[in-house]
Amino acid sequence: KNVPNARVSTGNIMEMAISKKYNAIILDAFIHLFPKNDAPLLLRRIKKLLKPKGHIVISTTRSRRATEGFETKKDYPGMHIRHRAHWTKGELITLLRTEFGTVLSYTEDKDPRRKSIWMTCIVQKAAG
Repeated sequence: KNVPNARVSTGNIMEMAISKKYNAIILDAFIHLFPKNDAPLLLRRIKKLLKPKGHIVISTTRSRRATEGFETKKDYPGMHIRHRAHWTKGELITLLRTEFGTVLSYTEDKDPRRKSIWMTCIVQKAAG
């Protein structure tokens, strides 16, 4: 409705055949749905979809403890059980530096509805 010429694709990002390269990819509330062992693979896959010097904007909630497992999503209708990775600031920054080098930007925003803090990072793919 807001972007009538947008093309939306659904599927498993790890298996989809995508030939187009992008200037930027936004991973909003996304990485915490993957097991932490798969997060580097996810970021490498996303990096392949970027043009040289392309950017990734990535956000997830900040956790005090680095944990993961299956849990019930209580703030969503249906009380769905899903995998959830809880990332600490240090853990996320380390992962992004390992996969991309420099983290260009790190910000935190409070979500008053859920009483959580969202971390948002911007990283850039190397030129070559």
